[in-house]
Amino acid sequence: MEEKHIKATNSDGEIRPCLSHFKFYIGQTGHKEDNPLLDFNRLRDGSELGIEFTISGLNRIYINDESNAISLVVLYYERVGQIGFKLNNLWSVELNDKDMKDSYKTFKISLTKVYLDLVKRKYDMYLNYPLIKIITLPGKFDFEELDEETLSHWMTWSQHNELLCAKIPMIPESEE
Repeated sequence: MEEKHIKATNSDGEIRPCLSHFKFYIGQTGHKEDNPLLDFNRLRDGSELGIEFTISGLNRIYINDESNAISLVVLYYERVGQIGFKLNNLWSVELNDKDMKDSYKTFKISLTKVYLDLVKRKYDMYLNYPLIKIITLPGKFDFEELDEETLSHWMTWSQHNELLCAKIPMIPESEE
């Protein structure tokens, strides 16, 4: 008689990787103080703002499932006063079964070219500011299936499967 085992489920990425390293950088400057970027006053018009992060514990995820594949979804967006949020960009990286055998993986993403019309945007880090968010999802992420309501929910609320949500401190110096 064949023995049957109950497979433990892992809904909503309950067992997920952790963010073990995270930093901002300014790309292509060659200046040591731009990687990691600690002083956001170093941003200049046309600077390439990027993020580097490491996800650890990959080999500990979905060990009871048929497929270990997960997706990382990175959102770069802005809080726009009391109106809501504005998506600037969205990336997805699929980690397949082979990737999930590693204990960690490092990613480097160029978020945006910074144009210092920040004064017009009136970033104040209270009601108006840019953000970066990293979410994990089971399986392969399909952009076609992403609806406006889900995207709005991701930007508005903390997520169960969220690895990072950070404000990006881009406040212009006053010109007095």
